[in-house]
Amino acid sequence: MSTVAAKDHNTVLLRFAATGNALGIKFALEYGADLHATDGRGQTAVQLAEQNGHTKVAQWLLEMRAPRTA
Repeated sequence: MSTVAAKDHNTVLLRFAATGNALGIKFALEYGADLHATDGRGQTAVQLAEQNGHTKVAQWLLEMRAPRTA
């Protein structure tokens, strides 16, 4: 499954996770984003959400079986 990559190699999903945008995450997943994607530093969507204080989004990602670490 391919991911939609932004110029800096983050997926759209990771950007939404970092900003706590649950609706955006859902949209990205519906269009084929990879729940297991990592950014250029190897961070997962869960890690990015947690680092930016979006604990509810991080928990939701974990419930969807997103990996906590790469």
